[in-house]
Amino acid sequence: MALTKDDKKYFELVLGPINIELIGISTRLDKINGAVQKHEKEISDIIIEKAVNREHQKIFDTTCEEVEDIKIKLEDIDDSLLEYKFMKKYPKISLIVMSIFGICLIALALGQFNIL
Repeated sequence: MALTKDDKKYFELVLGPINIELIGISTRLDKINGAVQKHEKEISDIIIEKAVNREHQKIFDTTCEEVEDIKIKLEDIDDSLLEYKFMKKYPKISLIVMSIFGICLIALALGQFNIL
């Protein structure tokens, strides 16, 4: 069955607006696809950034634990240096205490050997 000129005109009249609509839809889809690609790129960047942030958080947590350990060690060292700090702050009292200790030690030694 061959199409006549009238049939062709009819199809052009009927399908013309549909074709125009399809072109418009195609244009909108292209714009939407561009936006989707942009969003996919942003999502990928965010996922990568999130992974990097997790690694940084792990390092931060480890560092915080190490800082706490160092803090405890420093407190122990501070406690062990208490006598030194006392001697440095009060040298006369420290000298008197050490002199008394020395005298007592000598007295004990002399008493041990029955020298007196």
